[in-house]
Amino acid sequence: MANEGTPGSDPEHPLPEAADLGKERAAIAKMVLAELPERDRTALIRFYVHGHDSREICRDLGLTEDQFHAIKARVKRRFTELRKQGLGQK
Repeated sequence: MANEGTPGSDPEHPLPEAADLGKERAAIAKMVLAELPERDRTALIRFYVHGHDSREICRDLGLTEDQFHAIKARVKRRFTELRKQGLGQK
Protein backbone atom coordinates (compact mmCIF):
# COMPACT_ATOMS: atom_id res chain seq x y z
CA MET A 1 0.00 0.00 0.00
CA ALA A 2 1.27 3.48 -0.87
CA ASN A 3 0.18 5.04 2.45
CA GLU A 4 1.52 2.24 4.59
CA GLY A 5 3.55 3.72 7.41
CA THR A 6 2.38 7.27 6.65
CA PRO A 7 1.30 9.03 9.86
CA GLY A 8 -2.49 9.14 10.04
CA SER A 9 -2.99 6.62 7.23
CA ASP A 10 -4.25 3.96 9.64
CA PRO A 11 -7.95 4.58 10.50
CA GLU A 12 -7.32 2.93 13.87
CA HIS A 13 -4.69 5.59 14.67
CA PRO A 14 -5.66 8.90 13.05
CA LEU A 15 -3.57 12.02 13.35
CA PRO A 16 -4.32 14.07 16.47
CA GLU A 17 -5.71 16.85 14.26
CA ALA A 18 -8.19 14.41 12.71
CA ALA A 19 -9.30 13.26 16.16
CA ASP A 20 -9.77 16.89 17.22
CA LEU A 21 -11.77 17.58 14.07
CA GLY A 22 -14.01 14.59 14.83
CA LYS A 23 -14.57 15.86 18.38
CA GLU A 24 -15.37 19.33 17.07
CA ARG A 25 -17.90 17.99 14.58
CA ALA A 26 -19.52 15.80 17.23
CA ALA A 27 -19.81 18.74 19.63
CA ILE A 28 -21.37 20.94 16.94
CA ALA A 29 -23.75 18.16 15.89
CA LYS A 30 -24.93 17.84 19.50
CA MET A 31 -25.49 21.60 19.72
CA VAL A 32 -27.43 21.70 16.46
CA LEU A 33 -29.56 18.68 17.39
CA ALA A 34 -30.36 20.22 20.79
CA GLU A 35 -31.76 23.32 19.03
CA LEU A 36 -34.21 21.33 16.91
CA PRO A 37 -37.83 20.47 17.55
CA GLU A 38 -38.26 16.81 18.55
CA ARG A 39 -39.73 15.80 15.17
CA ASP A 40 -36.81 17.25 13.21
CA ARG A 41 -34.25 15.73 15.58
CA THR A 42 -35.93 12.33 15.30
CA ALA A 43 -35.99 12.54 11.50
CA LEU A 44 -32.29 13.37 11.28
CA ILE A 45 -31.19 10.74 13.79
CA ARG A 46 -33.18 8.10 11.96
CA PHE A 47 -31.68 9.17 8.63
CA TYR A 48 -28.03 9.78 9.54
CA VAL A 49 -27.51 7.44 12.50
CA HIS A 50 -29.85 4.55 11.79
CA GLY A 51 -29.79 4.77 7.98
CA HIS A 52 -33.56 4.75 7.53
CA ASP A 53 -35.01 5.62 4.15
CA SER A 54 -36.25 9.21 3.84
CA ARG A 55 -39.63 8.07 2.46
CA GLU A 56 -40.16 5.85 5.49
CA ILE A 57 -39.22 8.68 7.86
CA CYS A 58 -41.53 11.11 6.09
CA ARG A 59 -44.42 8.66 6.21
CA ASP A 60 -43.92 7.91 9.90
CA LEU A 61 -43.50 11.56 10.94
CA GLY A 62 -46.05 13.12 8.61
CA LEU A 63 -43.49 15.06 6.58
CA THR A 64 -43.36 15.70 2.86
CA GLU A 65 -40.08 14.97 1.05
CA ASP A 66 -39.69 18.74 0.55
CA GLN A 67 -40.04 19.35 4.29
CA PHE A 68 -37.50 16.65 5.04
CA HIS A 69 -35.00 18.11 2.57
CA ALA A 70 -35.59 21.58 4.04
CA ILE A 71 -34.81 20.25 7.53
CA LYS A 72 -31.55 18.70 6.27
CA ALA A 73 -30.56 21.89 4.45
CA ARG A 74 -31.33 24.09 7.47
CA VAL A 75 -29.29 21.86 9.77
CA LYS A 76 -26.34 21.76 7.37
CA ARG A 77 -26.34 25.57 7.19
CA ARG A 78 -26.45 25.83 10.97
CA PHE A 79 -23.66 23.26 11.34
CA THR A 80 -21.48 25.22 8.91
CA GLU A 81 -22.27 28.49 10.66
CA LEU A 82 -21.26 27.13 14.06
CA ARG A 83 -18.15 25.49 12.64
CA LYS A 84 -17.02 28.77 11.10
CA GLN A 85 -17.51 30.41 14.49
CA GLY A 86 -15.39 27.72 16.10
CA LEU A 87 -18.11 26.79 18.58
CA GLY A 88 -17.32 23.10 18.69
CA GLN A 89 -13.90 23.66 20.18
CA LYS A 90 -13.03 23.44 23.85
